[in-house]
Amino acid sequence: MEDFKRKLRRRITYGIAYCLLVLVIVVTAMKMRIEDHATSFALGFGCGMLIVALAYTIKYLGALKNEAKLRALNIEETDERSRHINERVGATGINVAIAVFSLAMLISNYVDPTVFMTMLAVTLFTVLLKSLLGIYFARRI
Repeated sequence: MEDFKRKLRRRITYGIAYCLLVLVIVVTAMKMRIEDHATSFALGFGCGMLIVALAYTIKYLGALKNEAKLRALNIEETDERSRHINERVGATGINVAIAVFSLAMLISNYVDPTVFMTMLAVTLFTVLLKSLLGIYFARRI
């Protein structure tokens, strides 16, 4: 269980670091009065991811403080059925693809609006596909 606690502490550290980074970027953009479309979208995307990171960070902090929640989270993450479903969906590969597509989308936002919209569509399609595959295999397995 100590290994799992260390893993959660590392996730909490990364989550807090990400939240602080986004806050610094938002404050910097506001002070510099950067108000173009690309920056606004990137800041909105970053803030949306901040909300997700904050939710997981709070979940992990709660688990570290409560032994029952910690055990439940450990079981949830090491559950054989969940692992099998994630393997069938291709969880690691598809997560890396989503991250790369998101980064490419944010960068292309500054280059060409058409490329940006295309990358946005690809990113959303990949997330939707992963979700649908997860639902399909959860019901099938």
